[in-house]
Amino acid sequence: MPRKSEIMQKDIMVVFGKTMQQLKDTWDEIGLSDHQISQRGEKVIYHTRALFDNMVAEETKLKRNLQQSIEENRSTLDDLCTVLSLPVFETESNLGMLQLEKAIRSQLNKMTILKNERLAQLASLKEREEDLCDQLYATPYYIPKGSVPSQDQLDEIKDHIETLKAEKKKRRDLLTSQKSDILMLYDELGLTPDTSFSQEFIEDGDVVVYLSTEKMDGVKKLLDHLTFCKSEAQIKIDGLMQHITNLWDRLEVDSLTRDTVKMEHTGIRTRDIEGLEKIFRELEILKMENMQKLTESLRSDITNFWDKCFYGAERRQRFSPFHNENFTEELLNAHEAELNRLIEYYEKHKTMFASVTEWQKAFDRMVELDDKQRHPDPNRYNNRGGQLLAEERERTKSRQQIPKIEKRLFKTVGEWEEEMNEPFLVDGTRFTDFVQQQWQDFELRKEEEKHDRMMKKQKEIKMEMTFGSTPHKTPTKRPHGLPPRTPTTGKKSRLGNNATNRTATGGSYPLTPSNRTNLYTSRASPGRTPISFRPGDVINMDANSKAGNGSYKRRPNQPKLKKDPATVKRTVPPNRKKQ
Repeated sequence: MPRKSEIMQKDIMVVFGKTMQQLKDTWDEIGLSDHQISQRGEKVIYHTRALFDNMVAEETKLKRNLQQSIEENRSTLDDLCTVLSLPVFETESNLGMLQLEKAIRSQLNKMTILKNERLAQLASLKEREEDLCDQLYATPYYIPKGSVPSQDQLDEIKDHIETLKAEKKKRRDLLTSQKSDILMLYDELGLTPDTSFSQEFIEDGDVVVYLSTEKMDGVKKLLDHLTFCKSEAQIKIDGLMQHITNLWDRLEVDSLTRDTVKMEHTGIRTRDIEGLEKIFRELEILKMENMQKLTESLRSDITNFWDKCFYGAERRQRFSPFHNENFTEELLNAHEAELNRLIEYYEKHKTMFASVTEWQKAFDRMVELDDKQRHPDPNRYNNRGGQLLAEERERTKSRQQIPKIEKRLFKTVGEWEEEMNEPFLVDGTRFTDFVQQQWQDFELRKEEEKHDRMMKKQKEIKMEMTFGSTPHKTPTKRPHGLPPRTPTTGKKSRLGNNATNRTATGGSYPLTPSNRTNLYTSRASPGRTPISFRPGDVINMDANSKAGNGSYKRRPNQPKLKKDPATVKRTVPPNRKKQ
């Protein structure tokens, strides 16, 4: 498709041809000579050429102006892009000069507006930043003077301002809190500001105007100093009260006096310290007047801590002043030093001592439960509250816990021995040996009781082999053919009201399980010959015989004792036929 300029060129040539044809026709109709036509034609050419030259000159000038504008705007635009930290503006390669100049000029206007906006934003941000930096004595964010900030730089300034604002709030809150604490400490200590800085800080109504680092450090040092003074005063007060309380306890001062002193000296001010020091001096004078009483009180406390620390007799004997009866101030001081040493020693190893006590209690409880199991209460089955089940559970739990406690305790004791470089003694015995001895004693008691039961059983068997079997404690199976027995009640014997059996010599002996068995010959134990008494037998009821098992000696060649018919009648069932 032909360009518009080519079409316009053809149209101009057509118009120019028509115009020259009209001029020719007109010249011919007029009848101009060739010379006249030549003169008029040269004028047409001159005017036409002049018009075209002017038109070409104007268009050429326009072209030069466009080129100059493009070059200048391009240069300015590139500089702005560099200043604004933006990439170089790129245009399409097929654009004409007019389109190119318009695009560059439009982009240049946009960059200029952006530059002005950034400068205005920078000015606003710098104003806020400088105000915060003045309050915090901080360094502002650096941007070269006269430069246009990039967007990243503006964002960093914003972040810096937010950081300064957060720091200002933090310092303000901290300073307000510290000022409150300082005022409270001054009041508690009964002091007044004694330095120019502390006076200026306390008297300043607005503490958040200037929040420099130096000011913050100064306030912190002031607070630390007052806190230290409070701690020192508190330690002094506590020490005085501890000494005064100890003297009160030793001198047995009444509670009314104690409460009065405590109510009058509740603070940590200088007057409180001076008042307690005065009371302490007065009590020291009383202490000197009651030397023996105080020494004996200290000895009681020392003995108590010896017990808590499991001191044996040898370690207790090392403190020789304990047995000194010459009550002097030196003796009292020696006892106080020993008590303080014991208290410090106990507090340092209190956890281990508590563990040893815990083990001892658990072990003693296990022994107690084991004794209950081996020596049961005859009435234990009358309890309906589940006591037997609870004791069994406790016994099982105790058996499981004691090894765990021992394992943990052995580890603690081992660490203690490594640290102290000496064995840990309980009542003069190394702890591991002490525990082992406890277990050995426990097992030995069980073995001794088992041996005693065996000896007792053997003695009973020997008596049975000599005198016959003892009656059954529980119901036995009746022989075949015997009628059921009627149970007896109360204290009446199945033999009637006769509580004794008479011998041929007229003597009598109690019905014991042994001789009662002899009367019931039909119930004698299988394989054993029932023993009957003969006239003249001697019954031996010595102290070594068990209750109810009398021993006797049968005289030689003595006839057997005839049984009492009444007794025989009672022992033979009525429905049994005589053989």
